[in-house]
Amino acid sequence: MTFMSDNLTEDNLQKMPETRERRLPQFLPKILGQKVTIRLSDGRLLQGELKAFNAYELLIGTPRGETIVFKGQVATIDYEPPKEKEASA
Repeated sequence: MTFMSDNLTEDNLQKMPETRERRLPQFLPKILGQKVTIRLSDGRLLQGELKAFNAYELLIGTPRGETIVFKGQVATIDYEPPKEKEASA
C-alpha cells in the first residue's frame, strides 16, 4: 500500500498545485488600534480599543483593563471608519 506522504519530496512539493481557496480580505487588520463597540451574543456591549487578535480571540483595551473575547461570542463589531483626508487645494 502506498501513502501520499511516500511521494512527497521537495521537487514534488514545488510542483503540486495550490489547493487552498483564495481568502477574502479581512477587515480586522484594518481596524486594529481603533475604538470599537462589540455586541456579544448575550446582548452585552463592550467598548474599547482593538489591541490584538488571533484566530479565536480579540484583545480589547477598556478603561477597566484589557479583556479577551472569544470570537464565537461576538454578534457584531461597530467602528467608525477613518475619515478620508481632504485633498489640498
